[in-house]
Amino acid sequence: MQQHITVEQLNELSDKSKNKILKFVLEKNGLYHESISLGAYIDEKVVHYVNIGRMIEFLGDEYIDYLIEYDGENGALDCDVCDCLWEAVKEVLDE
Repeated sequence: MQQHITVEQLNELSDKSKNKILKFVLEKNGLYHESISLGAYIDEKVVHYVNIGRMIEFLGDEYIDYLIEYDGENGALDCDVCDCLWEAVKEVLDE
């Protein structure tokens, strides 16, 4: 199971949205400082911080229902948990 997003997924975002999610996850990991350029963090190392746990934190409890999109036939998620969360994060960032 995928645990974090990819660089390609991160690059789907506008610069404003990238900055918002990167600031959030870097602050949560004690790595953010006002003087750093967030654009410099877009690499394989930083996407590890945009993981399932951090995306759930970012979305908050009201978005947990987003994960509960079951297929009526077999009760499985319609997509990988990480990918489902990433779609929800992108929707929130676009608001």
